[in-house]
Amino acid sequence: MSPRTRKKHPNNFILIGATIAMVVALAVTGTFAFQTLSTSPSTAGFQSGDTPLLSDGNAGNGAFDQSTDSLEAIRDAVDASGNSDGITADNFYSTGGNLRYCLKKTLDSGGTIYETSINCNLMCDSTDTKYCSSNGECISSPSVPITAVANGDNHSCALLSGGTVNCWGAGGNGQLGNGTAATSYIPVSVSGISTATAMANSTNHSCALLSGGTVKCWGLNSSGQLGNGTTTSSTTPVSVSGISTATVIAGGASHSCAVLSDGVVKCWGSNTYGQLGNGTTTSSTTPVSVSGISTATAVANGTSHSCAVLSNGTVRCWGRNNYGQLGNGTTDRTTPVSVFGISTATAVVSGYYYSCAILSDSTVKCWGLNNVGQLGDGTTTTSSTPVSVSGISTATAVANGSNHSCVILSNGAVKCWGQNTYGQLGDGTTTTSYTPVSVSGISTATAVANGQYHSCVLLSDGIVKCWGANHNGQLGDGMTATRTTPSSQPIALSNQSCP
Repeated sequence: MSPRTRKKHPNNFILIGATIAMVVALAVTGTFAFQTLSTSPSTAGFQSGDTPLLSDGNAGNGAFDQSTDSLEAIRDAVDASGNSDGITADNFYSTGGNLRYCLKKTLDSGGTIYETSINCNLMCDSTDTKYCSSNGECISSPSVPITAVANGDNHSCALLSGGTVNCWGAGGNGQLGNGTAATSYIPVSVSGISTATAMANSTNHSCALLSGGTVKCWGLNSSGQLGNGTTTSSTTPVSVSGISTATVIAGGASHSCAVLSDGVVKCWGSNTYGQLGNGTTTSSTTPVSVSGISTATAVANGTSHSCAVLSNGTVRCWGRNNYGQLGNGTTDRTTPVSVFGISTATAVVSGYYYSCAILSDSTVKCWGLNNVGQLGDGTTTTSSTPVSVSGISTATAVANGSNHSCVILSNGAVKCWGQNTYGQLGDGTTTTSYTPVSVSGISTATAVANGQYHSCVLLSDGIVKCWGANHNGQLGDGMTATRTTPSSQPIALSNQSCP
C-alpha cells in the first residue's frame, strides 16, 4: 500500500490523563510533521515506508501491535532529531506508560486512516504534573473539568463545565450521540449539545437536560423512550416533546421521566407494567403526567418501575413490583404508591429491580430484589419494604447499577455493595459483598454513577475514574480489560481545543 496524501482537519482532542496513551506521531518543536516511517527501530517492529494503522484496527506491514508494543517502543520509533516517524491511528493504545498529550487528530481524505500529532511542546507525566494545557504547558489540573457523570448499562457520559457532553462505551443503538452506531473505547462528543446541565443514561439510550429546561435524548427508541413522538432510534439528540421546564431527568430500561419546575412528573416510553404512572399500561412516545404527583423534587427509574421523592420527604413508586421494588408490599401499580416507612428522604435511585433512598440523617435504606446483596443489609433476603444499609451513616450521594450500589461518604470516600462479578465494587476483588466495602484509592469523590457492571466517580478536581466491566470500553480508558479498582489515571475527553 503506497503512502497517501494527508490533509489536516480542525478536529481537536485533549487527553487529560489517560492511563492508556494514544499512539502519537511526535512533532518537531513548534511544527506538525506527517510522513511515512524514515527509520526502522527494531523494538518497534516498523519498516521503512510502513502504511498507517486503519481505523478498523487492521494494521499495515510492521505497524504497532496494541497487544505487544509498549510506550517505550513508541518513543523508540522517534528518531534522534525528534521528527515524526509516521506513528498513526487514534484507536491504538499502549499499556506501557503514563504520558499525557494534547492531541491533534486529522482524518485523511479517504475517511479511513487516522493520524495523531502532539500539539504541545511538552510531554507531561505522572512524575511531575498531570495534564497538558490549551497553550501547551504541563499543569496540575484539567483545563475543562467534568461537572457530572452518568452511566448506562454499558456506556458512560460526562458533562463538561461548558455544557457539552462526551460519551463512551457501547454505541450500537446510537446511545453515544455522535451520529454513529459505533462503540467507542474513548470519549466522543455528543452532537449539538452545548448547554447541558444534567445527564441521565439508561440501557441503550441517553438524555440531557438543557439550561432552558428542555430535554434531548438519543439512542434506542423502540418504545418511544426518546419522547419525540416516534419509535425511530436516533444516533444524535432529538427534542423531547412538550418539555420546557424540566429540573431533573431519569432514564429506565425503555422509559424516561422528568421532574418539572412545578413539581409535576412526566414520563414517556414503555408502559407495560405501568411505569409511566398515568393509570394505564399503554406506552407513549410523548410525555404523560404521573397521576397524583405535584411536589416532586427528584425521580429515578429502574427497569420497569419509577420512584419520586416528594417535598415532604416521602417517596412514591409505581410500575412493576415483582420483587417488592415499589416498597409497599403490593403488586404492580400503574399509579404511585407510598414507600413504607420513608418520611425524610433527600434522594432516590433505582436499579434493575430495587431502589434506595438517602435519608436526612445520611443513612441509606433500600428495598426490592436482594439475590446478590444489593440491599446492603448483610443478607440475600429480598424485601418489599425498606431495610437499612449496614454501616452507612454519612452518605451524601447514592447510585444503583443493575445489581450493585455505591455511596459517597461525607469525607469523599466511596463504598459499594452487591454483585461484584466484574470488579464493579472497586475493592480489588471479584467477590460479591452483602455489605458495603471501600473503593480503593478514592478520597475526594463528589458524584457517583453505576452501570450494569461498572461504576464511575467524579472527583473534586473535575476528573472521572471508572472500574468494573469494560468489554464495550465503558471505562473510557481505550481498552477492554476489566478493572477491579479505579484506573490510576483519569479518562480522556474529546472536544477540548488545542492551539
